[in-house]
Amino acid sequence: MRSCCCWLAISFLLISNLVAKVFWLSSLFGKRDVAGRIAFYVAVDQYSTSSVTFKSRMLSMENDEDLTKATCGLLLTQSIAIFTALDTRSSENVRLLCESHEIPLVMVKFDDSSKPFLNSIDLYPPSTAVGTVISNLIKQFQWQRAVILYQDNFVVIHSLFSKTVLFNLKTCMLFFGLMQLQELLNLQRKDYSVIFHAQRLNPGRQFRPQLKQLKELQHIYFFVVQADLVTAMEMNMLGPYYHYVFTDLDIYTLDLIPYKMKGCNITAIRFVDDDAPVTKRIIARLKNHKATNGSWPIFTSGTLPVNCHFTLTFDYIFVYYQTYVAVINDAVSVITKTAIVLQNSLKPESIDCRNESVWRGGTTFMNFLKATAFQGSTGHIQFDGYGKRFNFSMQIVEATTQGFVKIAAWTQQRGLEHVKSDLPKTAQIAESLENKVLRVTVYMEAPFVMYKKSVEKLSGNDRYEGFCIDLLERIAEMNKFNFTIHEVKDKSYGTPDANGRWNGIIGELINGDADVAVASLTINFVRSEVIDFSVPYMHLGISILFKKPEKTPPSLLSFLAPLSLDVWMYMGAAYVVVSLILWLVARISPSEWVCSHTCQGEEENKENQFSLGNSFWFTIGSLMQQGCDIAPRAVGTRMVASVWWFFTLILISSYTANLAAFLTVERMEYTINSAEDLVKQTKIRYGTLNRGSTMQFFKDSKIPVYEKMWMAMKSSEPSVFVNGSREGISRVKQGNYAYLMESSMLEFYVERDCDLTQIGGLLDSKGYGIGFRKGSPYREAISQTILYLQEKTVITELKDKWWKRRGGGKCDSADGKSSISAELGLQNVGGVFVVMLLGLGLAVGVTIFEKLKTYTRSRQSQKKDNN
Repeated sequence: MRSCCCWLAISFLLISNLVAKVFWLSSLFGKRDVAGRIAFYVAVDQYSTSSVTFKSRMLSMENDEDLTKATCGLLLTQSIAIFTALDTRSSENVRLLCESHEIPLVMVKFDDSSKPFLNSIDLYPPSTAVGTVISNLIKQFQWQRAVILYQDNFVVIHSLFSKTVLFNLKTCMLFFGLMQLQELLNLQRKDYSVIFHAQRLNPGRQFRPQLKQLKELQHIYFFVVQADLVTAMEMNMLGPYYHYVFTDLDIYTLDLIPYKMKGCNITAIRFVDDDAPVTKRIIARLKNHKATNGSWPIFTSGTLPVNCHFTLTFDYIFVYYQTYVAVINDAVSVITKTAIVLQNSLKPESIDCRNESVWRGGTTFMNFLKATAFQGSTGHIQFDGYGKRFNFSMQIVEATTQGFVKIAAWTQQRGLEHVKSDLPKTAQIAESLENKVLRVTVYMEAPFVMYKKSVEKLSGNDRYEGFCIDLLERIAEMNKFNFTIHEVKDKSYGTPDANGRWNGIIGELINGDADVAVASLTINFVRSEVIDFSVPYMHLGISILFKKPEKTPPSLLSFLAPLSLDVWMYMGAAYVVVSLILWLVARISPSEWVCSHTCQGEEENKENQFSLGNSFWFTIGSLMQQGCDIAPRAVGTRMVASVWWFFTLILISSYTANLAAFLTVERMEYTINSAEDLVKQTKIRYGTLNRGSTMQFFKDSKIPVYEKMWMAMKSSEPSVFVNGSREGISRVKQGNYAYLMESSMLEFYVERDCDLTQIGGLLDSKGYGIGFRKGSPYREAISQTILYLQEKTVITELKDKWWKRRGGGKCDSADGKSSISAELGLQNVGGVFVVMLLGLGLAVGVTIFEKLKTYTRSRQSQKKDNN
């Protein structure tokens, strides 16, 4: 009998160990929180194992009046934990009750409470986490200003400006009652700064005026806390220039392809990894628990609104509440893993709120909960000492026409990782350009954009032609988009005023009146701060346009021009010296002393042919390329003669070559040859195009010469600045004015007007580019097209067409004809005639003088003989 009792006792213990332990889990949900209740029910049912079984009690609270009473009722049920999905304010009393009675509380909602609780865990990331992720995105993508759109929840906005993130709030006014932000928020850091404008939207969808105001502010980055895209689409704020970053962790589950097709950039933050095995198991569990008639077994008659049984499908529950469902699942999983470990020591107790009783095992159970770490559907799950999630991760996803794709990962320890891009790939950009109609603003400037000359009345794009129009047509053809052209209203490239507002082409891009600016638009730093540029399609620099001076007629002594005065003087000196040396060498050399025909070998009767006169005659004859009857006999005299002949050969050849140019070409003397020459004088005035990049170059230049030029231009009266290139050219042709303009246009006008010329070289180096709105998605695709056209020499051919073949080259052909048919007039060779006449006159005079001298001597001799 005793042995039977022992066997019965042992069997009872074995059976008791085989039977699963039963624990109660209680939960508090809002009355309309159907998705939370279904997710909790499925998770509790699925995580019940052979060793641990959970039973659940759920209370749906419509208001806060009975919340304390309901919580006390749950404490009496010997629950090992209480789940709450209520907001922070509603769950405050629940947390206090659980804290005082040491009952673990599991939070499955965002908790923005700043008060720490030791007896609770929160499966959602901290309220500052989303703000930290956004701050990292701002830094990564170098965004400079953005708008925060919100309606009710200000938690994320507050986290953006928290000192725990990367930025320090400079000016911020937070009103948690009205939840308004009244001033422009400026977040700054030592190496980066960003300006935020927070806008609280009106309830419902009555925020069209607010969006209109934001559109005028030219913001393109929007951090959306609570708002929809329907009104934004109606306001035409879904174009490619806008970028929306949603803080809703489930926004990526929605079908946003219709909005993406508008070209809008949409980025979202995801807390659930869709590809994780745990997430796939959740989907399978929900599918298995779905009733055949569309209802769920946890609901009884009257617990759901009318027709709700048929709308609570799997798609509705998991797709629209994916993060919420995943968090609830992970919360139940935490309880399950801890309960299995402590199943033999867990002894739940019934707690009465009316006394100070506590669950003696509650603190131990909570400590084990906080020590639990595993990989769940929301990533790595781990808690700190206050029950907050840490060492967790999030994903950054971007909307495409095929759905959302992951572009980066964010971890609490390392921040952003594996960042791909904040913009679509080039191929996607090119695809988004197809069949688009871009608004193109142009500035009328030959040969870039001009009105087409036609006898017919033209309209639309057919009215325009030019280099830029041809370039635009080729870019559009390659990228398969269309465009409409309009001329800039105020006929200027654009400059900022005192308030920083731009006019001209730049202003139209900033204000959204145009998508693309195609003109001779110079790329510079000031403009690149407010708009984007393509790669340069043409390189150039600033040069000086000046009127060609009047041609100087040749003087009578122009035949002397081939050699300088110094050369003429040295040549004369060489002539005298060589003649004297030749005479001296001939006198010394015995070979040069010969007998005359009457001499009979007597030394005293020998003669030397190189007398002083003959020596000078010999050298002058050689210099003039003429011969004489005198021939040197001695080696010394022959050497002197050879050296002199070589000297005259080179000198006369050089003189003859230069003489042709000097006699046939009329010389033009320039009064200025460089920018330095302009600064040194005051007679010739100089200026630039008003409100253009050339004017800005001199205004900002720190080079002393250019600074002096700017001071002279700025102080000139009347103004030396012109409103267009044609006006500048007109002033140049009137005289005493130099126009500082870009070399590309200077080349165009010099090719067509022979009265104009370029002075000096380039004063700087820059390029023309196509302008886009800041953040335009078209810039990369069009830039690559420009590079392709440059590589294929298409742009070179276009320049040759509009600069040379279409009316250019006139001055080159005119100069060529004049050089071929040039005839020498009397003005060219008159000096030679003068020299000849002077020489003849001198010869006659000398002859007469010799005759008179001879006659005088003869008379004197006769008188002497007669005497």
